[in-house]
Amino acid sequence: MRQISAVPQPSPRCRAGSSTFLRIVLVSLVWLLASLHPAVADIVPRKVALVIGNAAYPGKARLANTTADARLMADTFRALGYETTLLQDVDRTAMIRAVAQLAEGMKEGGVAALYFAGHGLQLAGENYLLPMNLPPLTQKLVRDDAYPLQHAIDRLRDSGAQVSMIIVDACRNVPYGWGYRALEEEGLTALKPAKGMLIAYATAPGQLALDGKSGSHSPFTSALAESMRQPGIRVDDVFKRVRSLVRERTRDEQQPWVATSLVGDFFFTPPGSAPIKLATVLPAPQRPSGRTRQLPEVERGNAHAPKVAKLEWFQLMQPDALTLAYKEMEISARQITLDDLPRLTRKAESGNVIAQTTLGLAYRNGSILWRSNPKAVHWFQAAAEQGFAIGENELGEMYYLGRGVDKDVAASIPLFEKAAAAGYTVAKLNLLQAKAGNDPMKWVELLKPVFYDK
Repeated sequence: MRQISAVPQPSPRCRAGSSTFLRIVLVSLVWLLASLHPAVADIVPRKVALVIGNAAYPGKARLANTTADARLMADTFRALGYETTLLQDVDRTAMIRAVAQLAEGMKEGGVAALYFAGHGLQLAGENYLLPMNLPPLTQKLVRDDAYPLQHAIDRLRDSGAQVSMIIVDACRNVPYGWGYRALEEEGLTALKPAKGMLIAYATAPGQLALDGKSGSHSPFTSALAESMRQPGIRVDDVFKRVRSLVRERTRDEQQPWVATSLVGDFFFTPPGSAPIKLATVLPAPQRPSGRTRQLPEVERGNAHAPKVAKLEWFQLMQPDALTLAYKEMEISARQITLDDLPRLTRKAESGNVIAQTTLGLAYRNGSILWRSNPKAVHWFQAAAEQGFAIGENELGEMYYLGRGVDKDVAASIPLFEKAAAAGYTVAKLNLLQAKAGNDPMKWVELLKPVFYDK
């Protein structure tokens, strides 16, 4: 019997006698019969994908990798059994027409996927994907000539698809020009998905995504194509895996974001399937040497095994790398300006441990025109809660010295211990100081194992 990759979820709001209700009942009966009779098991939901890659923007706005990214995603969807349409360097009219055709193809139900690679921006809380042949941008022209992402959400919501996905690898880190940065906030804003829909962004709301090295793929798309092909991983876990890989490969510069209202389990590659291999060569992940990362059993092919927590990239940093990272953040904190503050704050709020720790240093040292130890504690704590050794050590120092919090040496010791366990040299020294205090004999006792074998 063929493995079915998605289970339709009828809407409880359907009215008896309506065409929507009848369609869902008929589709549900087909799925039920497929589970009871082998002859009907070959009836699987229609899976359709629309892939758009816009690269040939004018001047410096041209993108190096969206063409390759779109081809990679088209190949991936085709390998997974999707009827796939690939469009490249298209204008607004072609985008509207293609999304309409995708929605029309879902009248009988099934799975619909839209992937876009290119430039995007937000204006007054609305997201726009940028087509080709745009004149110099103004706020009015963005509304009139760019493609509103809400249009795609509305069309797929009303299409009849049981599962619909919108995947946006936009807001690349190349300025669009024509006053692009002056139009509104950077990046895209969070949009609420319709029922049965997943919306995935290459980066968190208000942030910019990386285009990747020229001639390769963007960090998000390469991680997504790789993860979609792994068998037995639910779609929610696919994007969790993508987020982890992108954070590692970009050293927290980019953190994908997903909003979903999917009900039930959906698999790009069902359990028991062989991993899908493509001819396209993906860039290998850059992993720090030394420590090894434990992957969840589900990623090794056992969908029923308990998951093992994965270490983030910054938890795998070697001692020398931690020391260098601190020096770099300290320099950045001294040079921060008020103009830099909003962008750095957005990155910190999205979970970027480097931005969080840099802000903490800047507020502690008074680099942003004023000193605020409570704000420094806030950002150090945010980094420490994610397991970043430098953030743990800095927060421990705040407790040890009583800056921004009540002095509490006992509270500092566990923080120093965690950072020291990661190999951070400064934390090891702070741990000795916190434990020994001003007692010379305690210092001798604690240092003895360093110089003498037990």
